[in-house]
Amino acid sequence: DITDRQKAEDELQNANNELALWVKELQKRTHELIQLNEMGGQLQICKTIQEACAISVSYIKKICPTSHGSLCLINELKNCAEAIEIWGDPSYSKKVFSMKDCLAILKGEQYYTDGSNPRIRCTHITGPENGKNMCFPLLANGKVIGIININYFYELEETKSEIVNDTYIEHKSQIITTAAEHIALTISNLKLNGIIFEQSIRDALTGLFNRRYMESTIEKEIKWV
Repeated sequence: DITDRQKAEDELQNANNELALWVKELQKRTHELIQLNEMGGQLQICKTIQEACAISVSYIKKICPTSHGSLCLINELKNCAEAIEIWGDPSYSKKVFSMKDCLAILKGEQYYTDGSNPRIRCTHITGPENGKNMCFPLLANGKVIGIININYFYELEETKSEIVNDTYIEHKSQIITTAAEHIALTISNLKLNGIIFEQSIRDALTGLFNRRYMESTIEKEIKWV
């Protein structure tokens, strides 16, 4: 009877421990969703692309606190990708690289590699070969306008503050994929607004500033007098 009672108590304790872990995981995921929603609201009020990138990275660092990475945008004039925001020391990714160096850009979809599989690694990644690397394309109207690159590297097992296993990577991938959609839409809209504004103040034929620009400039100058 004592043995059965002890066994039942052990099973109950194990069940309670497992329940506590599930509750903790649920709280963590709820917090991530709250961060994601907050990011979407902040992006809606951004006035510049630089501001949108800075806001985006600040939330990505909260969602993936143990990561290194960068947010890069395509520079079509130079035919390359340039890092606008970087986090982690170092970021384990080049600040400027050719678009063909990133397989997420070429494929137009998320690309993941780690040291345990034979997949080709993006050549813009500079970190250790055994690292876990994720590249998320920023897609606007079916076109890649940039990427989010996230890297996880640990030299010592005891330095891990998160267990970076396949389940962890899959969950974080889903969150960052959603974040990338918000970021891409915001940047695309800001670019479009910039083009529309530029067209409104310049003559289409000569490229010179027009009367609308003159009137708005005079109004600003008068306020400073």
